[in-house]
Amino acid sequence: MDTVGFSHFHRQRWVRVDYHLIAEVESASATTTSIRSNPLYADTIFGMTRGWMAEAANEMVADRMLPSGSRIFRWRRVARGMVVPPSRHLSNGLVHGAGSVQDTVNFALIMGWRRIVIAGVDLVGNDYFWMSSEAGKIPTERWAQADTVLASFRLWRELAAADGIELLTYSASSLLAEVLPIFEW
Repeated sequence: MDTVGFSHFHRQRWVRVDYHLIAEVESASATTTSIRSNPLYADTIFGMTRGWMAEAANEMVADRMLPSGSRIFRWRRVARGMVVPPSRHLSNGLVHGAGSVQDTVNFALIMGWRRIVIAGVDLVGNDYFWMSSEAGKIPTERWAQADTVLASFRLWRELAAADGIELLTYSASSLLAEVLPIFEW
């Protein structure tokens, strides 16, 4: 089983990360400090955005902020804010659509993974797993771009299925369950 992380996934301490896609981050220094201190990132291959809007990734590469010996590849975002099919080759960029989860799933499709399970993406509220939330508070507000992400994954699921690829969500409480089957062990 391969794992790919994005965004703040470097903060988790429960699963090995084979690949991690880096695009926009608040602080290149804080992100790389977290990555360097996480033993589950010891052999991670980093996908770094490229181009003039890839400030954090460019800073991390130029200043050699990733762990010594890190393997990297560069990629670019395409189709920002659009509902389009995933790209078929990394050289064509990764479809960003309405969120980094789409870059990540597009990467998994390009890698040829046959069963892709999206975990930790609920599309509700603005909190992340690592943030402390009010006790007992259950977010109910849909994320602003949720409908675009759902439309994209509805399309991507059909296209993937035609190629014999399963696209699933890990959680029944995720809004992704509206358009993707729920993973079962």
